[in-house]
Amino acid sequence: MALVLSRSRGINLADTFAFSGTVSGAGGGKIGQVLNVANGSSSNTSATSYSDMAGATINITPTATSSKILVHYSFGGWYVSNTTNMGHINLVQVIGGSASNVVTPAHNTSSAFFQGKVSSGQQGGGGTLSFLASPNTTSEVTYKIQIKSDNTGMNFSCNKNSAHQQNGQYLTVMEVLA
Repeated sequence: MALVLSRSRGINLADTFAFSGTVSGAGGGKIGQVLNVANGSSSNTSATSYSDMAGATINITPTATSSKILVHYSFGGWYVSNTTNMGHINLVQVIGGSASNVVTPAHNTSSAFFQGKVSSGQQGGGGTLSFLASPNTTSEVTYKIQIKSDNTGMNFSCNKNSAHQQNGQYLTVMEVLA
């Protein structure tokens, strides 16, 4: 039986409704799927080029080419061993073996995520990175977090503090239906 609105007063959404079939006209922005990877691992690097962070890779297969993917990464702490350099985080999207940078901070103190400040061994609390991607595919898409240091004389640890305590990191992807 179809629900027909016969009066202009509307319907009371506090009531309980049972739907069968398809609800149409509700607009876009519905969440199609949510995937999450949680990991207590940390990654350390003194490399000046980006490398994959341990435990921060996830795959999702969109159900429509019009879908968008909301990517959210959060981590519990960071540590740099040098006061004059920075550590960086990069978000990469891989479709069909072809990788592209989605979020890459510029190389300066105003946009770098992490920077040593006063004395050797700077550390800080966690951070987050969020991005709404438009992969335009129904093939599997991989999202991964990468890290790097400014120079080889510095060690950057993401998801760890100077006491070498590991904190949780979470990479979540959500398909947003058009």
